[in-house]
Amino acid sequence: MATLVAVQVLFTYAPVMHEVFGSAALDGSAWLRVLTVAVTAYLLVELFKTLLRMAGTRPVAARRSESP
Repeated sequence: MATLVAVQVLFTYAPVMHEVFGSAALDGSAWLRVLTVAVTAYLLVELFKTLLRMAGTRPVAARRSESP
């Protein structure tokens, strides 16, 4: 995980990467938008899982891993 974060930071902020990939560093408002989307997606998935538990059903992936 730490390696992935390090590579992402390198890609986002290293000037040589900007030249190679034509990218640019993210400002505070861009990071805020990224964080907002990530938190919203996380909360929606958790809400969906909670609703499934309340309904007594399980996601398809969980049912597939059960042995017959």
